Amino acid sequence: MTVRAVFRKGLPALGIILLVWSAASYSQGKTESTDELALSVANAHKANQVALMNYTWRIKTDLSAEGESKATILNEMRYNTEGELESTNIGGESHVKKKRGLRGRMQQSKMEDFAEYLGKVLDQSFKYIFLSKGTLVDIFDSGDIKHTDSSIDIQAKNIFVKADSLYMSVDPDSRLTKNLSFSTTFGEDVITGQVKMKMIEDGPNRPIQLEIEIPGQAVKITAETYDWIEQK
Repeated sequence: MTVRAVFRKGLPALGIILLVWSAASYSQGKTESTDELALSVANAHKANQVALMNYTWRIKTDLSAEGESKATILNEMRYNTEGELESTNIGGESHVKKKRGLRGRMQQSKMEDFAEYLGKVLDQSFKYIFLSKGTLVDIFDSGDIKHTDSSIDIQAKNIFVKADSLYMSVDPDSRLTKNLSFSTTFGEDVITGQVKMKMIEDGPNRPIQLEIEIPGQAVKITAETYDWIEQK
């Protein structure tokens, strides 16, 4: 499963620190316009995305349907040389009792089709987590913004598909996302998601928990990231 990333490598570590610091301190001398606020947040996110490209990490995903656990999947994540986020399966287990014979083959076929469907759902969901600089600027331009000393809250609609929505809570100092939630569609299915973010010590901001629900399919996906390792 591949998720397109629009950010390029090459920003030095010092440049990342200065860019985020300048974004955080820019407003101390004057009141920012919406355009200035959008640009500072977008630049901080771009710098953070470049920093993430130097890391590998693992993600544990639990899948449940109709309230029952169906599978646990382990994947390793990394960016390739083209700036694309790649996922490699490294393990997991199914909690569904396997059937034999023809029924077993039909069951396997349905599982494979559903796995492909879920992969596309995750691709759609990742668009809201790894936002491009241009998309962030558009969100600030069209969304509702509430700026306080403790948070910058943004709500926007019609971002990637008609009638989708996104809520972001941004730290006013680092200008990076603290948490976000979204609602979107894939085919005829409504998808909702919530994401918690956390800073790596002396490193970039990254997603630590993800929860996605597909009410029409009675499906819930919960995921946690771990083993974040910087590639020297």
